[in-house]
Amino acid sequence: MKKKSRENPGKPRPQRKGNGMRRQKMVASQVFEVLSLTIIGSFEDPRLSGIGITHVDMSPDLRLAKVYISSSQEDFDFTVAINVLKKATGKLRNTIAIELNMKRVPELAFFPDYIITEAWKMEKLLSEMNDEVSDD
Repeated sequence: MKKKSRENPGKPRPQRKGNGMRRQKMVASQVFEVLSLTIIGSFEDPRLSGIGITHVDMSPDLRLAKVYISSSQEDFDFTVAINVLKKATGKLRNTIAIELNMKRVPELAFFPDYIITEAWKMEKLLSEMNDEVSDD
């Protein structure tokens, strides 16, 4: 039997780039979906009313999920909502484990996403500027 020859027998094969990033995005998307449905459907806590998950970022090793939340309410207290979510982390991670059949479930870290709040502020400023121009 003839052995297959390799051009560089001492060097390891180069790994394809982008596979890890694709896995990160796929897991982030799945975690986003599970958390969104769980928070909307299972939590009846009034401190979480009006919140939504805007996006999830996964660490390269998939051990940490940074979950960004926003609110449809203008004067929303993110610290209270984040504390409630931190207390419910065990339930949320259990749901992720069951729904996604994951061996290792990522830790969850919650962060506020002020994009909607900032958009409201901008809209308010533009509206005030428009009112001033039309008054002149």
